Amino acid sequence: QCQVTPMAALSANRGALAMTVQCSAPRQRVRVSPCRRLLPARPRGALVVAAASEQELVGLDGAALLGARLIYATSPAMGHAREGHPESNERVPAILDALRDARLTPEECGGELVFLEGYRAATKEEVMRVHTRNYVNGLNMLARTRAPLDVDSAPTYVTPSSYEAAVNGIGAAISLIDAVVAASQAREGTGTSAPAGFGLCRPPGHHALPRGAMGFCLFGTVSAAARH
Repeated sequence: QCQVTPMAALSANRGALAMTVQCSAPRQRVRVSPCRRLLPARPRGALVVAAASEQELVGLDGAALLGARLIYATSPAMGHAREGHPESNERVPAILDALRDARLTPEECGGELVFLEGYRAATKEEVMRVHTRNYVNGLNMLARTRAPLDVDSAPTYVTPSSYEAAVNGIGAAISLIDAVVAASQAREGTGTSAPAGFGLCRPPGHHALPRGAMGFCLFGTVSAAARH
């Protein structure tokens, strides 16, 4: 079984949504520090996991799934932005810059840090596992026909690309779940614990309600990942 937990990201970035996925015990804590101090030395060389579909992901039971200690994905949603708003499209790039400064990159960490790319957007059906049909369809319509606008007093804003950005964020989170589970299954009988999953996803996805947005969040990214 897996536990999905929202994480506070780097303090300089005002809590941009991050997500950890941790499978069966023993649990591990992952801290932002140079990899050579955090993890045992292994052969260098970046590994990139492509997860364009669940079927492709299931086949990734080679070196990446066996050796990774942390799998991460980004969904920066650069088009979901409003000038001067604290939920800024500069947040994910700022976090990635900080990770590079801390030498926490696939290039620095060898096969222990794996970047998950090429994930698919979540389907409407996957979003509707945690949100009502009327809300999902209504947000899509608002983004296409009435954006930019605010949908609550926070204010949580919607741009023409916000719906697409939100389903991409859920897709990244779901792909992380699949990657961690696939890695856990690949390691059965080896005595090696599963990797953690780390998602840098925008728009944020931990406040939204089944029938509406809340607190800068349009969809419940974490809830959709957990339901998956």
